[in-house]
Amino acid sequence: MSSSGVPGSIPSVRDRRLLIFVVAAFVIGTMLRLAYPADIEYKRDERWMFEKTQEVAEGKAWPAAGMPSSQGVVNPGLSVWSFIVLQKLSGARTPIGLARAVQIVNILAILVLFLFIAVGIPQVERLGWLWGAALVCVNPLAVVFHRKIWAQSLLPLLAMVFLIGWWYRRRHWAGALVWGLAGALLGQIHMAGFFLAAAVVAWTILFDPERKAVRWIAWTAGTLLGSLGLLPWLLELSTQTGGGGPAFHLSAWVNFKWWNYWVSNNSGIVMEHFLGDHFRSFLGYPLIGQQPTYLVGGVHVLLVLCLLYVIGLVIRRLIKTRGSWFGAFTGVGSESSLIIASYLWGCGILITLAGVVIQRHYLLVAFPLLSIWLGRLLADDRPRGTKVFGLIWSAQLLVSALLLYYIHVNGGAPNGDYGVSYSATLLE
Repeated sequence: MSSSGVPGSIPSVRDRRLLIFVVAAFVIGTMLRLAYPADIEYKRDERWMFEKTQEVAEGKAWPAAGMPSSQGVVNPGLSVWSFIVLQKLSGARTPIGLARAVQIVNILAILVLFLFIAVGIPQVERLGWLWGAALVCVNPLAVVFHRKIWAQSLLPLLAMVFLIGWWYRRRHWAGALVWGLAGALLGQIHMAGFFLAAAVVAWTILFDPERKAVRWIAWTAGTLLGSLGLLPWLLELSTQTGGGGPAFHLSAWVNFKWWNYWVSNNSGIVMEHFLGDHFRSFLGYPLIGQQPTYLVGGVHVLLVLCLLYVIGLVIRRLIKTRGSWFGAFTGVGSESSLIIASYLWGCGILITLAGVVIQRHYLLVAFPLLSIWLGRLLADDRPRGTKVFGLIWSAQLLVSALLLYYIHVNGGAPNGDYGVSYSATLLE
């Protein structure tokens, strides 16, 4: 539909440019996820997951539960069953092949996001959603996480199904059924999914003005159906001795990590998470000969300035809305505002009160609304927001591309969380 809102009319120059940009962003996001296929992370978790898929491919029984967590408790079976299915669909017999399947799943998640925006998001809000989706394509954290043989890396596509089901929860019973089903499955991929699913239900009950129109019976049926996969896991837990559930940490009440990561994951300036001691050398990239150019360092300065602008924008909106945190951070009065608030505030409050110490990758469960939040915020601040969005998108693209190149030429980041890349292990 053109900007005039008349179906079938000739698109305006602005719409054509936006369409070209959206297509380019998707293509670039695809290329980033598929680049340097052998330079994937391959540490203990990735090796364990790959080996389990190969054992099943060779005729062994499917495991009843997933990988043991840091708390000594095994994860639900779906966390490994998903990879077994991926292996069977792709025929992957190497870590590179299995990682490629994960990358394709995440590319599909982004494609579904763009299609959902075109079909489900009202015209008045579509620009902010498109900007957010474009940011997903190039965000450095998203790019690296979307390339891993890791249960959390399979969250985005299921999170999209969850979002779409919630969006159509009142229009048809199938929407509510899918919402309940996907919500029950999210937590079986990663614990954060349980918190998110519970938060969205609670937020919908509390703040959706049309909550009575939700097909709650269908949602209940979907939830029960999705929970069946927990039965083998519960039986496995009953046979374990020692270990407990996620530990409660009083410090989680005051560190506000959910909101810290919500903002900083969006910023594109947290590559130290992957690189560790290598981060300083990365800031000097790219090299000319052996001389650092510090282009990455300059781009990081730009991203910090953009982050400060976004923080200032939220503060200005907070003042304008007379202290309304909902209005300042997520807006009010639309489906978009309601669902983003349930993620930002509902899940954040729930997971904080539970005393869970979270990591950056937990916010993979918030796909795609983590980036949609930023896109909508900047779209509402036009015309200045347009320039800031352009700077953030271009800067994050450059960081992502150079990060993948840095990992390629250095064999990963041996002294960082990324570790030695799979390609480098083949040379050892």
